[in-house]
Amino acid sequence: MKVRRISCTQFAGLTGKSITLEDGINILCGKNESGKSTMVHLLSRTLFQNAKLDKRSDRAFRQLYFPAPLAGNSSVGDFIDGSVTLETEEGLFTLQKEWGEKPQCTLTTPTGILRSANQIEEIMHSLLGYGEGVYGEILLSSQTDTAPALSALLDPNGKSEARPEITAAVTAAFAETGSLSVDAIGQAIAEKTEAIAGKHWDCESGMPQRKTGGGRWASGLGEILKAYYDREDARFALTEKNRLERERDHAWQNWQETDRLLAEAEKAYTSFAGYAGTLSLQKERRENRAALEKEHIRLSAILQNWPRLEKEHALALSLHNDQQARALLDTCAAVRNLQEEADRVTQGFVHLETGMVRGYWQELQRWEVQPADGDVSRDQAVEMAIAYLENGEKLGIPEVYKDRAELEVMPHRAYLSMAEGDEHPTVWFVYFWEKEGNDAVYV
Repeated sequence: MKVRRISCTQFAGLTGKSITLEDGINILCGKNESGKSTMVHLLSRTLFQNAKLDKRSDRAFRQLYFPAPLAGNSSVGDFIDGSVTLETEEGLFTLQKEWGEKPQCTLTTPTGILRSANQIEEIMHSLLGYGEGVYGEILLSSQTDTAPALSALLDPNGKSEARPEITAAVTAAFAETGSLSVDAIGQAIAEKTEAIAGKHWDCESGMPQRKTGGGRWASGLGEILKAYYDREDARFALTEKNRLERERDHAWQNWQETDRLLAEAEKAYTSFAGYAGTLSLQKERRENRAALEKEHIRLSAILQNWPRLEKEHALALSLHNDQQARALLDTCAAVRNLQEEADRVTQGFVHLETGMVRGYWQELQRWEVQPADGDVSRDQAVEMAIAYLENGEKLGIPEVYKDRAELEVMPHRAYLSMAEGDEHPTVWFVYFWEKEGNDAVYV
């Protein structure tokens, strides 16, 4: 059986309290008068105090746990309650009790809910295993009741409700273990004590016995000495942890200081970099100034020589114009000579009527030389056209034009040219060419 939950609406100085217990050891921590012992009383009274109170025998219970009435205040509580949840192999059992004008007792089991006092008492006795004496005097005793309870158990003449139950439990244990002797039980207790305390634990000083040569015991430790060594290791680890944390804090401070110095250095570097840029710009400006001064000297020298150069340029321009004029005069004279020669040449030409020339031209345009039965080649057709042109009588051309005519044969083209007249066209042209795509020659 395990206690899993304890709660109340109001009980003594507790109001609306609830705690949940886990496996192993559970510790209630709090200041004095914060309700730690009251929670133990709540557990004990919920398990063993009848819901229906007797005015005489339960007067102390009322005085200890019911809300105290206040002068002039009638709104204080008129009941107390408690709830305990137990875990067993069968499941969860929740016992709820309320003390006051309308007392109630309810037990919630894995299979249902009970309100019969007799059935609830029978089931709770089977779950708890012992009566109120063992729980009240030993298992759930307060700090002030522990010493008197132990004295009552050890004193044969003392009054104790737990002694009969403990005696019965021990007797049953003897029966279950085959009636072992007291010596055997003592030996078993000694072995258990040695397993707990070990061979090297000093119970009076609460310290391990001193080992010759120092150091730790390796064997015969016992659970207490093992726990002591574990505590020492944990303490050393904690000390080491604190040391490392201090070193970490110190390193963090050093890093912050280094970071601050780095920021200052970067700021100084940025400032000096600005100065360096300014110096570089000044150097560039000095170099540009020197180059400009040099160019200024060169231009000044040119400016000084400018009148002389301007005179020389004017003189050269005048000479050039004279040279061009002379060349033009020579050209005109040559043209005049050529014109006179042309006039002498063209004096014997017969001026033809415009209509006659147009008729010759139209007839030449209509004339076409075709290869004969595919046996005449293109070159032969050109030769035939040239021969035809040379026969000026066929077109009625005067004999004088035969001597004056100029005939040229060029690739893919031949032409016959004569000079022009002054008033009327006296020149006729003949062209013949090869038509692309076939062997016909047009003249």
